[in-house]
Amino acid sequence: MKKFEIEGLMIYQSEWDFIDSNAYIITDKNSSVIIDPIDTKEFWQFLDGAGIENVMVILTHEHFDHICGLNELRKRLPCKVYAQKDCSENIGITTRNLSCSAEALAQLNEKVMHSGVSVRPFVCEPADIVFDNRLDFLWAGHEISIIATPGHSEGSVCVVVDNKIAFTGDSLLEKPVITRLPGGNKKVYKESTRPQLWEISEKVEVIFPGHGIQGNIEKFQKYI
Repeated sequence: MKKFEIEGLMIYQSEWDFIDSNAYIITDKNSSVIIDPIDTKEFWQFLDGAGIENVMVILTHEHFDHICGLNELRKRLPCKVYAQKDCSENIGITTRNLSCSAEALAQLNEKVMHSGVSVRPFVCEPADIVFDNRLDFLWAGHEISIIATPGHSEGSVCVVVDNKIAFTGDSLLEKPVITRLPGGNKKVYKESTRPQLWEISEKVEVIFPGHGIQGNIEKFQKYI
């Protein structure tokens, strides 16, 4: 589990073995925000030992590699799940969360084939808090904005904390964003999401992507 301290917040990062998707846990005292829960021994061991009582879950989008721990998390801890409305709907459809394609993906990826992880089609219940284009609120004295950034998927968002930290899911990576998967839309990404990402990038100091490692905005801007 990687650990970062930024502006008084502790941020923990865990990576899923299947296709290296990242889960993030942001803590402040006994409260936490979990972004994209995954299903790994490391992830569960951390939650079991952290003594976290108040949990908010934010989904950056609906794909299986970013929600694979959601069902188990809901069993283990009382939590409220926040998601864009299309994401909330699509996590309940195997062809939209792409879990029905997971094993086919494994056959095409050598790293996946050696991970020892198997994924069967699964669905999740809808989110508890659903929004359309944007949601702003306070958590533990910190400003959180969840901003719709469709293109990679219908329900994609970026999560901005205190206008200094951004969790971009698969909407901004250190490589070109994929828009050809079911629910993806290159035109929407170009015309709607890119301007949003530029606006976000002008504010924040650190980006935590859905895959790969964190970095400053200069590291990611060339892929917007």
